[in-house]
Order: sequence, then C-alpha cells, then structure tokens
Amino acid sequence: MKIAQGSYLGLTLSTLLLLNIHNLSAKSKDQCYALALSGGANKGAYQAGVIHGLAHLLPSEEVEWDVITGVSAGALNAGGISVWPVDKPVEMSEWLVGMWMNMTNEKVYVPWPGGFEEGIFNRSGVFDDTPLLNFVNDVLHSSGKIYRKITVSSVDSNTGQYITSDEDNVPFEELAERLVASASIPFVFPHRHIKNWTLMDGGTVWNSNLVSAMNRCQEIVGDDLSKIVMDVIILGQATLNESLTTTGESLGNYLRYWSISSYYNAMNDVLEFQDQYPNITYRYFFKSSKPLTSGLEEMEFTPEVLGPMIQIGKDDAKAVIGAGEGVGFQRFKEWHKNKEVREQHPDINTYLHMKL
Repeated sequence: MKIAQGSYLGLTLSTLLLLNIHNLSAKSKDQCYALALSGGANKGAYQAGVIHGLAHLLPSEEVEWDVITGVSAGALNAGGISVWPVDKPVEMSEWLVGMWMNMTNEKVYVPWPGGFEEGIFNRSGVFDDTPLLNFVNDVLHSSGKIYRKITVSSVDSNTGQYITSDEDNVPFEELAERLVASASIPFVFPHRHIKNWTLMDGGTVWNSNLVSAMNRCQEIVGDDLSKIVMDVIILGQATLNESLTTTGESLGNYLRYWSISSYYNAMNDVLEFQDQYPNITYRYFFKSSKPLTSGLEEMEFTPEVLGPMIQIGKDDAKAVIGAGEGVGFQRFKEWHKNKEVREQHPDINTYLHMKL
C-alpha cells in the first residue's frame, strides 16, 4: 500500500509538487474538472451553498467534478460529495445543504467527562470530536462507495509533514478518520494517532490543496494542463465579523487568530499556484462576498448560524457565474499584483465582487 507523500513546513510549493507526484497511467479524456475546498470550521456551510448554486445554475456536465480536494471543513465536504455518483450533482447539492442545515453541536463535538480542564490538561484538544467521527462514518457507509477521486490533507505534528490521503492509498474503512484528522483544529480538537503520525488540521501548512487537484486530474488527462478545469472555494476573511463577535474569551481569540491565519494561507496558496501553473483553465473562484462567522461563532452548528452562510454561498454562485469564467481568478491576481488596483480598491472583496 502506498502511503501518503509529505512536505516539511519550510518547503516551497514546488517541493511539495515533486514529493506528491503519482506514478501516472493516464487514460484519455477531453477534460478533468477539479474542485478545491479550503478549511474554515462551520464556514464549510458557505461551500455547500456555493456548490448548491453551481449545481442548479450550470449544465450538469459542468459540475460533475472528477476530482475533489479538501482541507479541514473542506475535507468533510469533499467526503460528503465523494459518496454521490458524479452524474447526480443536483441531488448531491441538495443533500449537502440539508446535511449542514440539520447539523448540531452535539453531532460535531461534546465536552470531555472532566469538562474544559480535562481537554486542556489531559487531552490534546478542548473538545471531544468523537461524534463527528461517528457522523462521517455513517455518511460514508450509507453509500459504501467513493465515486470520484478525492484527496484530503492533514499535518503530522511530530515532523511537519503534509500528509495527503486519498481513495487509492487509504482503505475505505479508514477514510472517515482521515477526513476528521484533516479537520482537527489544533488545541480545539484532539490529534488523530494514525500509523506513526500524529495528525492535525491540514490548514496548519496549506489550507488549499491545489497541487493534488492537478496531480489527480493528470491521472485522467495526462500532462496537458489546459485540459484541467479548476474551481476553488476558500473560506475565512481578513477582518472579523464584529456583528457576531465578542471579545475576551481565550478560545474565541484563538479561533479568530486561526481563521485569519488560515485565510491568508489559502490566499497565498492560490496566488502562488496560479503563477506556477498558468496553463490550467481556472474557471470559478469563490471568496465570500459578506462576512462569515469568526471567533466562537465558528463552533456554532445551528440552522440560525449556518443558514445565512449557505444563502451567501448560493448568492455568490449566481454572481460569479454571471461575471463569467475566469473573472474571479483574474481579479484575484490583479489585486495582488497591481498596486494601483489595491490603492483604488483597498478591500479585495470589493474588487472581486464588483459588477462588470
């Protein structure tokens, strides 16, 4: 069995690529559609809204993603998407939104028997996320099959290795734990001890795994990168949602720091990847047009919190499709590369979502 490849914390994206290359036996196909999902706690609901919007607004064949990569919350969404047949995007998106709307805190985490103190002093995470593992196991086993290529990412806290797990190198019975490991936010949820690794949230290193999306597509279309059509949904934001956020709690402050750090992490991932692989067909880029949750609100899994983020995702899908293919990626790159653009539009969101 081939184990996941890795990269150390200090290595560049180029090095990650070299270490992550598969031995390809490519089969002929005109195009490969890939979707890369970043992490962001309960903001994964936004991704569900975007996917729902795309599935209902685009022709079916344009949302039949062959490859899904995910980190943290994105890994959980990737796992849910993967158990649906590729040719049922509308049904999949309806289920995904329904899954988020029926989520509760108790389905994700519970306090340890000894409460907060046990989590801090005797465990590697404040909360016990065993319910999440059970939930993901139920989702996977309700289907019993993975219908597309999926790669999720975590980090070995002992070595700094970036660990990628996919349907080829992980037995089906072990996949749920890999998905949960990818979403194990340090300090909040416990590490997952798998093989010789101590796995935690993949966003610690790279919060968007575009490299694996490309590599897995090359298994289908070969070396012609222009045949790869890539969509990316990143989560997080540079500023806090002050309408939701209170101050003063240590955990809340940590989550705010984590969210902002992960956001810039994902932004840098996308920018660097675009520069290195310009021949890929970059189709739709999503970054929320409105503030999402921050701080302790990221740990709230209730319809009142999740529903508005799902709706923002649906609205953004309509707007981004209306702007046209490639426009989001183009504006994203222009804002970072062009000083005049940044001076005219200090807020990247204003520029990304500006009407044509």
